[in-house]
Amino acid sequence: MTDDLSVIGQRHCPFCEQKAGIRIIYGSPPIAVYLLHLKGEVILGQCRRNKSSPDWHCKACGCRWNERTAAIVHPSNV
Repeated sequence: MTDDLSVIGQRHCPFCEQKAGIRIIYGSPPIAVYLLHLKGEVILGQCRRNKSSPDWHCKACGCRWNERTAAIVHPSNV
């Protein structure tokens, strides 16, 4: 779990190509990250993650993707 706010920022979605991707945070978040979640700036994932867990979530199309493996999960596959 990260304690800094470097989780803020958007990325281009590899599916719809809009700059609407927000970070998915795993584990038990500190209060600052939880407040970002309430504002819609990050998504809270499950407690644990594995190598194929998605890193980003697109607010425009719902796509989730993993930067390391380049795996894309479309909302219909979630």
